[in-house]
Amino acid sequence: MSARTRLLSAVSSLTVLLGALGVHPVYAGAAPSLLDNNTSLCSPYAPLECVALNPNQSIINLYWDSNWDADGNVPISFLNDFTQTLVNSSYFASAAQYGVTSMTFAGAYGPASGCASNPGTTTDWGHISDWVLCEKHALNLPPALFVVYAPVMTQYVEPILGLTSCTPYDNGTFAAFHSITAPSLFPLDSAQVFAFIPEQCAAAQAETSIGQLTFVDSTTLNATHEIIEAATDPTAPLFWIDDNAYTGFDIFDPLAGVVHLVAYGEAADLCNAQPGTIVGPPTPFPIFPAITSASSGERFLVEYYWSNADGACVPKPHNFAMTATGLPLPNQAVLDGQPVGLQFATLVADGTYHSAAFLTPIQDSTQTGVYYVTSAAPFKGVITSDVALVANYVMGYGLRVVTNPLILYPRDTSLTQFGVFPPGSVVVLNTDPYIAGFASGDRYRFSGWTGAPVSTVGSTTTVTMDAPHSLTANYVLQHQLQVAEAGLPSGQSWSMTVNGTTSQGPFSGWVDDGAALSLSAQSPVTNSTGTNYFFLGFVPTPPATMTVAFNTVAQYSTLTALITAALNSGAITGPGSQALASSLSTQWSTSESAAARGSTTAALGIIQAFICHVSAQSGKLVTTAFANQLISYARADYQVLGGGSQNRGC
Repeated sequence: MSARTRLLSAVSSLTVLLGALGVHPVYAGAAPSLLDNNTSLCSPYAPLECVALNPNQSIINLYWDSNWDADGNVPISFLNDFTQTLVNSSYFASAAQYGVTSMTFAGAYGPASGCASNPGTTTDWGHISDWVLCEKHALNLPPALFVVYAPVMTQYVEPILGLTSCTPYDNGTFAAFHSITAPSLFPLDSAQVFAFIPEQCAAAQAETSIGQLTFVDSTTLNATHEIIEAATDPTAPLFWIDDNAYTGFDIFDPLAGVVHLVAYGEAADLCNAQPGTIVGPPTPFPIFPAITSASSGERFLVEYYWSNADGACVPKPHNFAMTATGLPLPNQAVLDGQPVGLQFATLVADGTYHSAAFLTPIQDSTQTGVYYVTSAAPFKGVITSDVALVANYVMGYGLRVVTNPLILYPRDTSLTQFGVFPPGSVVVLNTDPYIAGFASGDRYRFSGWTGAPVSTVGSTTTVTMDAPHSLTANYVLQHQLQVAEAGLPSGQSWSMTVNGTTSQGPFSGWVDDGAALSLSAQSPVTNSTGTNYFFLGFVPTPPATMTVAFNTVAQYSTLTALITAALNSGAITGPGSQALASSLSTQWSTSESAAARGSTTAALGIIQAFICHVSAQSGKLVTTAFANQLISYARADYQVLGGGSQNRGC
């Protein structure tokens, strides 16, 4: 190591030590002027102090790892987004009082060709200085505040003082620092300002924060801490030492002034939670301010720094208050998902996102059914100024509506929900007229309201809120009844009667659970050609009482078809049965033809003869049961034709 390098390394060691101990050489005097404004008289100990800061500064990010994202560091896209958001925000506004009037983001670069691709597992000031100068010259970069991000594998080791990054010491943990490089001789160039941000420390901070900070949070906090200090005090310990309290050189104590001048720290140090600081951080909720990216919506945490003009750490936190009127008893609101007592006030960090809401309705614990409501809208947003939320509550009566049975409540799509209404107001009540049941073919029918007087009995009605009310929408279980037919010609009309009510078939309707069921079908049914179709019965047989959904079929047949079937089944049998069946079929067809022609008298006579013919063969060639069936159908047709219920004897 050359004498020049050893000297520069010693100076850098002092810089790192002072930074690590929170005592960068900017004098912290009595409030509000804790930091010099860079215009005070020059101190004999810092002859370069009067050199003015560059008012228009820029940041260049340097990522010291050719495989940055793949090696588990905070992604470059995040850090570039953070830097652009930082310079676009108002974060540097208070730095104007110290001479920094603008800050821009001038780009981001990885290792250039010919420069080290990564710092290895350890690095020091000399290594960083060489790499920054190599990058600047290889990439032809302008002078800037170079923010050097070191990968998670790298630890900073100070060779002279023995300090290492990310390890505890008497006053805290050395997590990052800022300094200047050595001047460059080949090519000739001045020293460059840089901030060194080791990702190893940020990862460790995030891990030990127990979920309070993310890896990104720790990185941006460390970066803003060093960026604001490098911008306002770029060449500590040589420049911008506050000498407001400088009393002159004492030959008997030559270091007295120097020690006094480096008593507390730089802009961010004054607002950092380190032992021995005379200001310390504000205590808002949450503690750190934030900036929000316009492009990605990401929020990045930033460090506080001291502002002489404000006499406080900035960005200043904001007052956040929630006040309620009209509540007779103490109550609560909600801030960021947590209950807070009313009335409520706190500090919230600048740029942080918060949500807040007043509870409504609030039940009066001393009066059943009495509530207090407010129309105050919920709050959601990023805090950039003081917030004062006010809710005005008014008293009302509660209206609660349920179903009977209660299991229908979730299925009742139009049921009036719980609400609080002004005394004396008229409220419209709604419920579904019908609600689907839980078994196929079941439903529930609305049967009426109970619990309070209503204006009408229908599913839509009104109630007057002269007191708190609880109403019940009552329902009756119903089962579906479906009746089809078999045996009639396609398109043939027919009718049926269900519990005394006649309607056209086929039938589909609903019957209350447990109700008696009376079911009949039209007989005979006469088509356009005069053919009669007689109702034989329902298959399956209807139950006497409806307890489940039921489907049945009305069976129809012509008499001639019945006679043919009887011949085949043995209901007409014996010698001459074939001739008898043919004779009966012809006789019946003749009666139908006569009726179709309008010859009613002739038709009635033929039917009478048919009845006599069947009666004569009952118990002989025709079974008694089938004979009675034929006679019953014939008499029904006789009556339909106007022959009366009593036909002539044989």
